[in-house]
Amino acid sequence: MDVKTTAFGNWFAGFVDGEGCFYINRSTRDTYTPGFKLQLREDDAEIIVTIRQTLGFGSVCYHSKRGKTNPSVSYNVKSLPNCQALINLLDLHVLRSKKLRDYLVWREAVACAQQLGQLPHVNGQRYDWSRLIELKQTLESGRKYQPPAEKHRFPVEPYRRIQGSFIRKIGTDQYEGVRARVAKGETMAAIAREFGVLPGYISTIIHGHKRRKGSVAVSCEP
Repeated sequence: MDVKTTAFGNWFAGFVDGEGCFYINRSTRDTYTPGFKLQLREDDAEIIVTIRQTLGFGSVCYHSKRGKTNPSVSYNVKSLPNCQALINLLDLHVLRSKKLRDYLVWREAVACAQQLGQLPHVNGQRYDWSRLIELKQTLESGRKYQPPAEKHRFPVEPYRRIQGSFIRKIGTDQYEGVRARVAKGETMAAIAREFGVLPGYISTIIHGHKRRKGSVAVSCEP
């Protein structure tokens, strides 16, 4: 299957956004190699196997249960040619989350490792790993949680009085009411007219708001 001409590439990019891990591994011989892993619980093994079969490169590894962790299965990309194949795919199907930052650092690490691999090797001579070491530090330091400068919230509108009830919009298709009567019949129709939705799309929670006794939460269900 040509992943470039199917929806698989977009689906896979979304999966990488959520579950993928780009890394630079340091071996016991002080060498540095880039790699990629996507790991799920073993009961989702079919997804991992499908990814490997569709892409045609990489490997599948099963991991036994350790302590309280569940058995798992992972899709792994380690060799430089396979890393480059992954880059060719993700350059076409762009990541959307903060994982994009990891990918760009990792992408540079692959290019750096490819350049080192093209250098003539002399017995006893060590490669200059300094750039890969810097990229490894950048990749790992950027994974720390950074609280956003401001939280993204839906704008909250002021309350509107509708037949003795006070209703306001608190999010996309979400409404809240205080001092509300049991919103049925004419009250429901009035709420629908006020907010410009069809009456049949309005539903209510009759048991009241957690903080205000006797209030009613109203939602719009498409």
